[in-house]
Order: sequence, then structure tokens, then C-alpha cells
Amino acid sequence: MRLMKKALLLLLVLSLLLMGLTGCKEDKEPPESSAVTTTTADDATTEDVGDDTTTEAEDTTTEADTPTTEDSGWVPEDTFPTYIDPTVGEDTTTATDEVTDTTTEADTTTTEADTTVTTTTTLGAYTGGGLKLPTTAKDTTAADTQPTQGGAGSDEVDELDLTAYPEPQQANTDWFVEAGYGIMVHIRQDTHNKGTDDWFADGQKTTWDECVNGVDVEKFADQVAETGAGYVILCIQQQDQFFAAPIRHYERLVGLKPGQACAQRDLPLDMMNALAERGVRFMLYFTGDGPWRSNLAFSALSGKSFPNAICNTEWNDTYVQNWSKMILELSLRYGDKLAGWFFDGMDGTKFTEEDLYWFARAAKAGNPNSLLSFNGAHWTEPVCYTQYEDYSFGEQFGYTYLPDGRYLTSKDGTYQTQWHIMAYLDGDQTGVMHTAEETIDYISKIMAKQGVLTLDVDLSRYGTIRPEHLEVLREVKAAIRN
Repeated sequence: MRLMKKALLLLLVLSLLLMGLTGCKEDKEPPESSAVTTTTADDATTEDVGDDTTTEAEDTTTEADTPTTEDSGWVPEDTFPTYIDPTVGEDTTTATDEVTDTTTEADTTTTEADTTVTTTTTLGAYTGGGLKLPTTAKDTTAADTQPTQGGAGSDEVDELDLTAYPEPQQANTDWFVEAGYGIMVHIRQDTHNKGTDDWFADGQKTTWDECVNGVDVEKFADQVAETGAGYVILCIQQQDQFFAAPIRHYERLVGLKPGQACAQRDLPLDMMNALAERGVRFMLYFTGDGPWRSNLAFSALSGKSFPNAICNTEWNDTYVQNWSKMILELSLRYGDKLAGWFFDGMDGTKFTEEDLYWFARAAKAGNPNSLLSFNGAHWTEPVCYTQYEDYSFGEQFGYTYLPDGRYLTSKDGTYQTQWHIMAYLDGDQTGVMHTAEETIDYISKIMAKQGVLTLDVDLSRYGTIRPEHLEVLREVKAAIRN
């Protein structure tokens, strides 16, 4: 009898041990059916702690941080991040959002990917704009990644007030005249990152962030010193939605994460610092008509829904105020390091004199002495376009127009502006269009009348000047500066 009791007791103990082992195994190895799938997002989290790895869900997303770009130069709206209305903090457009955001911190890696989300289009109801950006749906996580140089930091951008800064006044252009000539270069998504086998892109098609990070500003600044240029104008955006600098106000309005369309690297700041060490001033090329090739971005800026991808012919008051705030953010950040602005895309009847007033007030907020120009007429001789400019724009392929004197006078005789013109050293982007002798002769004639010439030269995705252009400019420096 005692033996039977002992045997039963032993069996009971063994059973309990087996149950405990089974329970531990189940805790460590959850069945595949425990993965949860929703209709809005799949979150895949992998945590490495010692030898223990836990997987909560599958992630099949293969998209990069930056949306892919078609060879046409604009990002199809079904791959661009959805528009976020900052007044309500909700998705207000119909779009397919497939964006992968990877953040590494300590031993934890988190990947978030959005699957197809379809909602009702209500962009027409957007009420943003005005003098204050609504702060209801403030994204503090994204804001923390925004550089805070100058006055417009991550949180301060929500309080940008265009009326808090002085009225724009014409600035002294003596340094500009003394420089005599400078160069303009571009860094653009649809030129330098389209994967084509040419000198600009070098067959490369990466994320926009990687493209901007690859620009060697020290090498570029060294080459600029060889050209004798007194200033550099850098184009950071034209036509599409990509900017070679972080702009928090733009990211907030369009619903972007840092790096998707605004590079996280502040390329203008890096470049102006490198050039300053070599005694060269820095100016910024910026458009007035904005990202008109992106329906999504333009709709967010104007507060109005547009039916097509390339459709934008209306620059309303909401757009002007939002675009002015973007200008203001950059102006406050760079301060007196930014010597001037070169505003393109102002032609036709897009903007009123009042619109230009807001652009000018924003641009001069960080540096009242910065020089402004607005391109109100393509491919013409220099003209007085607005009372808010300090120098004329002018645009030509050939070396055609010459100044009669230092200043141009408006048709009504009420104001004057510094004579300036821009010409392409290489008009067709295949080689040198103008010889060194022609260029030296043209610059000499302009400088003799106290005018100023900007030469548009080619820049590779790595930040190097086209060798043929550099050779011409070396000869120009030897003749003009010596």
C-alpha cells in the first residue's frame, strides 16, 4: 500500500514538472497566430536583449525613407507622404502611404511602415495660413530632430509671425558691385538623383538625404576660391517638393518626416560656413512659385485641393503666407551669414506687389542688409520689377545685355535697383558654351559700368564643378582679379 502511494506521489510530481516545462516553452515561443494585422499600419519591433529575441509582427515593407522619384522629376502622389492638416491632426487626403522610418537607439531597432490608407478627400476645408501656424497637432517627436540654428528652432517655428519684423528697406549693394561676378549652382532631386548615366547624377539614385549628404562642401569651397567668384548662389529647390535643407514649417504643413522631402542636413549652412573661411559670400536661390509639380505639397501650402499632379496656376493668400513663413524660418536661422536671395518663378501675373512685400519682409528678417532680386520676366534684359528688390534679376543664354550705368530706374521713376544679370556658362549642359576670352571680355565690360554678372555653372552630386567650367573660370580669375 505504501509503495502504491509513493508511486502515485512520484507520478504527480513528474506531471507537475512536465506542465511547468511546457508552460515555459509556450511563454518563450508564441504561436504564429499571435501576430496582429490592422487595416492602417503594421508595426514590426525587434528587441535584442542578450540572447533573447522577440518578434511581435511581420514587416514586409521594402520602401526607403525617401519616396522614389520617377525620371520625370516629380514623385507620384501614391508614394508621397499623406497630407496632414495641422489644425486637426488627421489625414485629409486620399493617398497610398508606404514610408519606412528606421530609428536605432541603444540595442533597440524600431521599424514603422504604413500600408494602404484610404480616406475622404477634404483638402478644401483646410483653414491654415494667416499669420500664425496652428499648434493643435504639434508633432514634438519630429520637431526634436529639426536643427535650431539662428532664431527659428523646432518649437519656435510654430510661432513665426511675419509682422514681428521691420518693414523691408533697400540695402546697400557696394559689396556686390565690388565683387563684380559670382557663380550660381544647383543641387536638385530631379537632376542629381535620378539614376541617369550623366555627369550630374553619375548613375546614382539614392534617398534624397543620402544625395544631399554626399555633397563635399570643402572641396566645392576650394574650387570656388580658384574661380575668383565674389559670391555663390545655391539653388536648393525648384518646381518639385524636395529641398536641400530642413524646413520645419513645410514639413508640418505637408505632413512629412525629416529627410523625406527636406534633407536633414543643412546644406546651405555647411556651404556658407565653408565659403566664409575663404572670403566668399553666400546667397540663396529660392523660388516664388514653389513645388507646383507636386499636387500634394502645393495643396497643403495653398489650403486648396487640386485634381492633377502638375496643375498649379493659383497662388492664393494662404500660399503666400505659408511660403513667406518658410522664407522667414530660413532667414532667421542663417542671419547675417546669408548675404542675399535670388527669387525665381515670379513671372506673369502670379503675384501682386503686396505678395512680394511679404516675401521681402520675411527674407530680410534675419538680415536687413541682405540683397533681394525677383525674376519677373524670363529671358529678358534686366528691368526694375518691384520696389522690394535690391538688384535686378535678368536671365540670358548669350552674353548680350550691357549696362548703361550702375542703376536701373523704374518706369514710373519712383525707385532704382542695382544692375545685374545672370548668364549660363553652359546653356545646354553638355560642355562649355562660352570661351574664357568671351567671358573675360563680357565681365570686364559689365564691371566697367558697375554692373554685376552671375554665371550659372554645373555642379555634380558630389559638389564638384564641371572641369571644363572650372578651367574657364580659372582663366577669368587670372584676368579679372589680377
